[in-house]
Amino acid sequence: MTTTTRLKMSRFAEASGVPIPTIKHYVRAGLLPAPHRTSKTMAYYDAALVPRVKAIKRLQETLHLPLAVIGQVLDRIDDEEMPNERAIEVTIARVLGELAPRETVTRKQLIANGVDKRELALFESLQIVTPQKQGREVTYVGDDVVLLRLLAESRRAGLSPSMLPPEILSSYVAALRELVRVELQMFRVGVVPLAGGDIGRLTEVATTLSERLVVLLRRKLLLPTLRTLMVLVVMILPLACGDDPSTTDGGGTSTNASADDDDTSTPTSPTSPTGPDETADDADPSGTSQAATTEGDEAPGSTDATADATTSDATTGDDERMGPDFREPGPHVVDTTPGSADLPGCAMDYDVFTPRDRPDAPTVVLAHGFMGTRASMAGWAEHYASWGLRVVTPNLCHATFFDPDHAQNGIDLVALASALELATPTYAGYSAGGLAAVLAAANDAGTLALFGLDMVDNAGLGLAAADGLAVPAADLLAEPAMCNSSGNGDDVFTAMADAHRLRVVEADHCDYQNPPDAFCGTCSAPNDAQTPEDIRATILGLSTAFLVWRTGVDDTGSQWWTPGSSWYATLADAGQIAVP
Repeated sequence: MTTTTRLKMSRFAEASGVPIPTIKHYVRAGLLPAPHRTSKTMAYYDAALVPRVKAIKRLQETLHLPLAVIGQVLDRIDDEEMPNERAIEVTIARVLGELAPRETVTRKQLIANGVDKRELALFESLQIVTPQKQGREVTYVGDDVVLLRLLAESRRAGLSPSMLPPEILSSYVAALRELVRVELQMFRVGVVPLAGGDIGRLTEVATTLSERLVVLLRRKLLLPTLRTLMVLVVMILPLACGDDPSTTDGGGTSTNASADDDDTSTPTSPTSPTGPDETADDADPSGTSQAATTEGDEAPGSTDATADATTSDATTGDDERMGPDFREPGPHVVDTTPGSADLPGCAMDYDVFTPRDRPDAPTVVLAHGFMGTRASMAGWAEHYASWGLRVVTPNLCHATFFDPDHAQNGIDLVALASALELATPTYAGYSAGGLAAVLAAANDAGTLALFGLDMVDNAGLGLAAADGLAVPAADLLAEPAMCNSSGNGDDVFTAMADAHRLRVVEADHCDYQNPPDAFCGTCSAPNDAQTPEDIRATILGLSTAFLVWRTGVDDTGSQWWTPGSSWYATLADAGQIAVP
């Protein structure tokens, strides 16, 4: 018969070396069983729990583990059927604890030295760093301090959040968790059966070596890739420019104009576009008829812009009043508001660009490219909003190197439109974001129009979706090159029932970001006839014109896309556009 030795609270705290409030906290956290109470003010603890309390405190101090994780570790150690695995875990924990730095820094000190509060909160939510409480101070210890200082140094060096978004660490964490799983499996299969009584020493040696091995292997694999120009072009540039590196052929998809984050234009144009509720007389006091097309009743000659201008029967000429220059900022003041939508399996952050005097303006959902963020669409979004459109620029949840799920991005855009109660959204996007827009338009019966900024297809997803798409669509293309998978988006829009396609002469894939990110310059090529400013202005004008035209904001936008019309002829005569 076994007897249980029970200790009063004060004796139990003394034996374990842990204060009474801490012991009560361990009980509330589920790490210790509730004490045996003989009255409301008298409680006794099992003396056999003293080693467990010491172990909890030691794991907190040496490895800085959360209590929930400590509980799982101790439960595993209590399993007597796994003595070797216990030895491995204890040894690895001890070695890593010895390797970790010991410095403790307060939250206030870190923020004062350049750590951003929002990024710190993100790291905590991802459990990348673990805050500790010391009295009234919140502190960080060991590797957490090193990681946060590294982040601050990168910001001071000029790596802004748009260049190195903190969210990318979640991908690192996911990859490293898989590495940890493989490493522990290697111990179980290789070390445990063969080590015998030497398991502790061999585990210590292997753990120390693995710390160095991971760093060396990363360096070994990364440097040759960066040094080889062809690998750089094939692998790195598609990522930096917003495309999926696995895209090699197949039809391009999705047509979206992209807009995002930051304000980059100031609306100063005195020319006011025709709004959705304005008549032609309102827009033109002289009563002169505008030769513009509408979605339901096209004027003669307003056929696909891919037709040869010489064969067009457009009857514009002297009868057409030239519409506004959409390359210039529009007349509306723009307000920008951030937001976040909880979608199934995805928390999607976004910005909304709204004309201040038109809060109910037609809405464009504008998506960024692969490995990008909504910041690279901000310039487009600001400009479109200045012409009377409401633009939503989301951060795609599945557009990273570790999670390239293009189909899910399309589903997410539809879910976002639903969350924002958009009955008739226009979907637009750049590169892989253009593919997401195509897939969204194919799955949303309420889609009003579709627009692509050098859209890039992947594995034929866009081409498959294009066959059933009948909404008004257009794709604005760059010159075919590696960065846009040889212009494979053109095949996607060619397969659509009502799509326009135009190529901006000498434009490269990165010209369709606004502003371009830090890596996209590697996709640029020298120009012979067009300046970068001319190219950017042409993209601004054509993309704005299509969106205001097809959303009903200003029908004169058709002049930019209809062969023989005024603005189309102006751009064609200047050699700025061509039919793909």
